[in-house]
Amino acid sequence: MSAAEYDSRPGPTIGEAAETQSTNSAATLTVLMRISLFGHAGSPSQRIPNGQPIVLRSGMIYPLPARPSQEVSMGAFAAKELREQRKSRKHVSQVARARAMKNPEGPRPHTGPHSRAHTRVERERGRAAALGHLSSRVSSSAPRHRGREPVSPTDERTPLLRLGASYDVRPVGLERRPATHGVWKDTLDEAQNEAMRLANDYLALARDRARALLPEYRERARVHYDWDTAMETFSQLSGNDEDRSREPLGSSTPSTAWNRLTREQQIVELSFGATRQAWKSVQRAKLPENTVHLENFRLVDAVSKNYHNGPKIVKTVPVEETRRTVLRGDRPRAIRSADEFDVVVHLPGALRGKTLDDVTAAVEEWGRVAKPSPKGANDMADCYKREYDLVGRTRLATLWHPVGHKHDPPVVCADVRKTGASYEGAFKLFAELDLVNAFCTTALLAIDPLQYGLLRRVYDWRRETYKSQVAIAALDKYNLWEGREIMFNRWSHPHWDHNDPHYSWACIVYFGSFTEARMKFRQLNAEVCLRRGDVVFLRGRDVLHEVADWGDGQRHFMVYFTHESLWNGAGIESRATPM
Repeated sequence: MSAAEYDSRPGPTIGEAAETQSTNSAATLTVLMRISLFGHAGSPSQRIPNGQPIVLRSGMIYPLPARPSQEVSMGAFAAKELREQRKSRKHVSQVARARAMKNPEGPRPHTGPHSRAHTRVERERGRAAALGHLSSRVSSSAPRHRGREPVSPTDERTPLLRLGASYDVRPVGLERRPATHGVWKDTLDEAQNEAMRLANDYLALARDRARALLPEYRERARVHYDWDTAMETFSQLSGNDEDRSREPLGSSTPSTAWNRLTREQQIVELSFGATRQAWKSVQRAKLPENTVHLENFRLVDAVSKNYHNGPKIVKTVPVEETRRTVLRGDRPRAIRSADEFDVVVHLPGALRGKTLDDVTAAVEEWGRVAKPSPKGANDMADCYKREYDLVGRTRLATLWHPVGHKHDPPVVCADVRKTGASYEGAFKLFAELDLVNAFCTTALLAIDPLQYGLLRRVYDWRRETYKSQVAIAALDKYNLWEGREIMFNRWSHPHWDHNDPHYSWACIVYFGSFTEARMKFRQLNAEVCLRRGDVVFLRGRDVLHEVADWGDGQRHFMVYFTHESLWNGAGIESRATPM
């Protein structure tokens, strides 16, 4: 087409262009036209007086570049305009997306007829009215939009609103969210609500279990958890003679309710029972009729003397008490110093029945894996009974400074990480000691709350500082002590536990097939009769103690201990308060 033909070609009026636009497809939004003053039918008010080409875009009239002086391809010109319009729409989309991310809760509520949101809505409606109503529809299978509400199909009277337009002037509440976050927030809220419901149900169940121990609650609720049957049949953790002589419920087999529990649930139930029995045993030991009051030995003086091991020093230690004391193991008992500190607590029969048998088997299995030696350094090599298969010392210290290396970083002891078999065997034993740990830790809480609290601080420091402690604690439950030592068939010379903090408690648990052994305390002029399943607490750093040869049978024992160097690393000083 020549320039002359281009000039003489008649064009439509503005109204005709708008009518044509309303019948076209929604995909074509730009109309190119040439409106000429000459040779065009229509009223003068609908014509452009200067004869310049115009483009109708979004309801507005914009002038085009000057009339070409040579032949121009109108298809290329229209394609260029379409590209520019796509670029403009893309820019609008980016701006709208940025607004949504800046304000994820959606547009602000409309507050009046002169608000900014209201003005934008009116402007959009005016533009749509100038162009005519678009004929495109939104299918009923459109994606979810703004929370849970799907987009409804558009009718002929409601034009589509562009992305970013303020089309909703209602307040945005929990039920109406922007499409950017609505679906995910709904899912997240549901998951959080479900988690809180489960947590509340669990806490309520735990409270009900604790109350279920009370006979009056059992009768009132008509619920029986068979605690006594479970404890006596599987654990035998009762610490008094009345429980020992009684056959609970006249049954030697567990109840149906007990059988319905998983093994993990049974361990939790038994561990809870172990804590109950430990607390009860300590309270009995503290009764006036079961407590021996010393006349001369003062714990504060023993701490100030700060004894150290050595044959010459041991020989010079005097017997401070004139009255001889023997704890025969017929009931829980305690020995209290002249300055009102408990120094020895004996809990006979703490472990019995299947619990004792299972723990003994687990300890002996660990001994066969670890292969203890009676020739270890800093050990009493002349005190082993070598005629037995298991003889020697093994350590299960989860974090400690090796002897002679107090200034090095603490590590897991060598016996645990020596070989792959010992590593696996140690963790297997950790998993088998839940009931013993629960009993000993609760007993420490009942005996000396201050020492328990301080040891708990050290425990928390270990877990916060060393990642290995977090991993070990997953299996080594209910235990605050970082050190454990297992001796197979060994007696002991008189000694102090000089690596322990002053005032701290060591806890010893006895296993094996021996009949009886005697633990002696020279300063206190006291003896304790020991049998398998007994638990003894003593302040090993400040009280001289020994165990003589026990005669026939194998005697193994496990010592829970803590070292002063670790307390120094945690910045915690050991203290104690009198009773």
